Amino acid sequence: MAGSSPVKYRHNIGHGEGVGPLLSVLGIPFLRCPGMGAEIVFEVWSEASTSANYIRILYGGQPLPTRFNNATWDMVPVADFFGYIGTFIAGDVFQKCTGLEPVA
Repeated sequence: MAGSSPVKYRHNIGHGEGVGPLLSVLGIPFLRCPGMGAEIVFEVWSEASTSANYIRILYGGQPLPTRFNNATWDMVPVADFFGYIGTFIAGDVFQKCTGLEPVA
């Protein structure tokens, strides 16, 4: 997000037992057995005119619904996403990994 890398696209793969707990933390309203081939895609977008960064999380090719605020993880400001995730992680670990202050 800082623009220090020429890489425009990066693809990391995870599988197995991590999909269910990750979907739970992200607030999926109804968890079905993810099964083989389940994928969660995190896209980070930058708005050139404002340098604002947004995140979109896709599951099954669609923006992931969340039970929090009856919303979806669709073009959410990255700082808001980190603030939300920070509620699940000890403050000092979160700050060391992100450089952001944890949400109280």
